[in-house]
Amino acid sequence: MSSADHRRQRTHGHDSSSSWRIRPPSDVFPIEVQPGARSWVLPAPVLGWVAVVLAMVTTVMTGLATGTVGLAAALVVSLIGLWLLHPVTGTESATDDLEDAEDLLRGVFEVSAELVGCVDEEDARVRFAAALRRWWRFSAAELWIWEKGKWRHRGAAPGAQAPQLSLPVSLPGQPGQDLVLDLSTGVTGQAAMILREVYDQPSLDGRDGPQRRFVAEVLRGQFALGLSRVARYATLELLARRDGLTGTWRRWYGEARLSELIDSGEVLAALMVDIDHFKLVNDLHGHSVGDRVLAAVGSCLVMQLRTGDLCCRMGGEEFLCILPGSTPEGAVQVGERLRQAVEALSSGKILPHVTISVGVAVCHQHDSTPELIARADAAMLLAKEAGRNQVKVETRPDPDAAPVPATTVRTTNRNARTTRPATGPIPRGPIMPP
Repeated sequence: MSSADHRRQRTHGHDSSSSWRIRPPSDVFPIEVQPGARSWVLPAPVLGWVAVVLAMVTTVMTGLATGTVGLAAALVVSLIGLWLLHPVTGTESATDDLEDAEDLLRGVFEVSAELVGCVDEEDARVRFAAALRRWWRFSAAELWIWEKGKWRHRGAAPGAQAPQLSLPVSLPGQPGQDLVLDLSTGVTGQAAMILREVYDQPSLDGRDGPQRRFVAEVLRGQFALGLSRVARYATLELLARRDGLTGTWRRWYGEARLSELIDSGEVLAALMVDIDHFKLVNDLHGHSVGDRVLAAVGSCLVMQLRTGDLCCRMGGEEFLCILPGSTPEGAVQVGERLRQAVEALSSGKILPHVTISVGVAVCHQHDSTPELIARADAAMLLAKEAGRNQVKVETRPDPDAAPVPATTVRTTNRNARTTRPATGPIPRGPIMPP
């Protein structure tokens, strides 16, 4: 049974009042009824078969009466029968084509609905693969994207073979082979979706090679469009998070990530960095040079930090560096490394003499984001007061002041952390990564 027969049975088989109504043109054997009564037309297939039966009877009669009149009558009646059946066959074929197109259009709408809200590559891959199962069964759906001179993939097993893109759609030569969709129109480079070990679903029954390729072409265009939307969202998201001048994260994103780390119980330290005499740089050299100093310092800070560390611009010439998993000693060493790296920027005489003051604060138990930032800022002000171009750590409360509950420093990651009493200023160690 063809796909059109499946749909016809599914659509019309449950209701006798919705039976398959193919009727001949209105000028073919109309049957008049009384006014007000329900009009009806004898189905064309019935008329056709009646004509064929009559033709057979006439043929028998012609055999009995060997005259030419009977033979001519048989021929005429047979032609009438074929003429009546012809529009029925053509109408059924056109209806099947329309139902096939409707089925494909419905599937395309389902794919579009699945992809319209996707802003992530993995989410888009999973949703598109689920929608494709309407037409194919497969063991895996892999998304491959060419980026920075190599392929990266999602959903592929280790050692999977990268796609060889030669056609927009590469259909499997036989059941069980791979289907490849070229999605390069949705990205700036190359991209592809590979379906492994593909078998046709019943919805593709009755479709020949060109029709199956057309289905794959339409779906390929939908996913390429969805992938383009994902890429544009990633670009907009980066613009919203990244400071365009310095290349560091924006303040809102840095504070949001810091809050997440604090809430998760992460051991961390915060460094508040301020460029010394930055107003004087603007006044003496102009704001264009000031912008160059900001960009150079921001780039330098990012280069000196680890991959998992964050650096965000708090505003003006202030930066906040967040060091997950860093001990107090390691945070001081990082601060000293940052100070020396920024001071070395002026050695080439491209920029005026630039230095920074750094304040270090470690996360205590039950700290909040504003409290940790405030302590790092207070430590940075101590570095300013001490003559600038220094690294200072948050100090203990005045020993002569009234006793306060013991402050504890986080010493292990996540919720399994332990605590220890906070100590005073930490002596500087050798300059080395934490």
